[in-house]
Amino acid sequence: MTDGLNAIRVLTETELCRALGISNKTFERMRYRGDVPPKTQLSDRRIGYRVCDVEEWLDRRRQADDTPPFGAAKTQIEKQVTA
Repeated sequence: MTDGLNAIRVLTETELCRALGISNKTFERMRYRGDVPPKTQLSDRRIGYRVCDVEEWLDRRRQADDTPPFGAAKTQIEKQVTA
């Protein structure tokens, strides 16, 4: 986790998209599904995303290490076809 001021640093939506490497349109789709970090109301007309909240959200989205390697599914399908 982050410490000190970085823990309360707030990103705009554009900064968040840039940091995540996604487009604003992708972020809109994710927001529609309810799959975005919690937002923080900074003023009447401004919201932001705290870095610590983004980190927690990313940790929750982390996939388990038990997913098969990329080529494993292809190998399994090839075995089934030739059997």
